[in-house]
Amino acid sequence: PHIVAIYFLGYPLDRLQAPVIQVVRQCYDITTGDRLAGSEEFIESLTHDAFIIQIPALREECKTELEQLLSLFDQRRVTSNDEHILEVDETAYPEKYQPLVRLLHRAISNEDIRDVMDVEDEILRDFENLERHIDRQEEIIEKQGKTLGERNKTIKEQGKALEEQGKALEEQGKALGEKDKALGEKDKALKELRKQLQRLQAPK
Repeated sequence: PHIVAIYFLGYPLDRLQAPVIQVVRQCYDITTGDRLAGSEEFIESLTHDAFIIQIPALREECKTELEQLLSLFDQRRVTSNDEHILEVDETAYPEKYQPLVRLLHRAISNEDIRDVMDVEDEILRDFENLERHIDRQEEIIEKQGKTLGERNKTIKEQGKALEEQGKALEEQGKALGEKDKALGEKDKALKELRKQLQRLQAPK
């Protein structure tokens, strides 16, 4: 059997803007039939043919019957007092869509379904809070890593400075040694000069 999955996305894809995309190992704009250039990580991860409906990309003016049907899910029609309910004018849809419209009306009036939607909202909020927490932790880790990197750089620079200082002290010690040697030679020469003067001054 050939399985065709249908995905309703509540968020837009990064690069493909067509409201309805058919994936047959390639991406096509269902309205125009044009092949879409570019790639999407989500689509590339699929292992089967699929239809992808981007809810935020649905147009107010429907170009095809399919877009007219999908307009039932257009989030621009959400009511002000309940984000789960959309304002739908039943008379704006052909007779063949009326059973679906009525089915959706019955679903929204079903208390069990409303409870499930509330639970889903709570789960989504928990996921969003978790994602924010993870993002904050990653930011803290990144800052700490940057701080450690700067600290290591400072330690390395200090080590280099100490090495240069040690080298300078070594050079100074060597210079002092040369100076002491020169002073010793000078003292030796002065002693020799005194001896010669004493010999000259001695009575003959």
